Amino acid sequence: VLPNKIFEYVMAGLAVCVSALPEMAAVVRGHDLGVLVEGMEPEKIATAINSLDRARVDQFKRNAVKAATELNWEAESPQLIAAYDRALR
Repeated sequence: VLPNKIFEYVMAGLAVCVSALPEMAAVVRGHDLGVLVEGMEPEKIATAINSLDRARVDQFKRNAVKAATELNWEAESPQLIAAYDRALR
């Protein structure tokens, strides 16, 4: 699962707090964008959010701004077009 919202948050330069599902975790860890929540229990979500301090949030936001240069349609579209080309051959 890799919802569009995560990319919208990155483009907005926001820190993220998301479920540790494999695809989302890979993006968040790969770009150091925020914290991951192992599970959906309110206590686990609260623990993840409460682990944040201003310095970490600011670092995640700076990382999001940098990641936005890679995680966008202009950068990703050639890969999608190449995949379509391979599939249609």
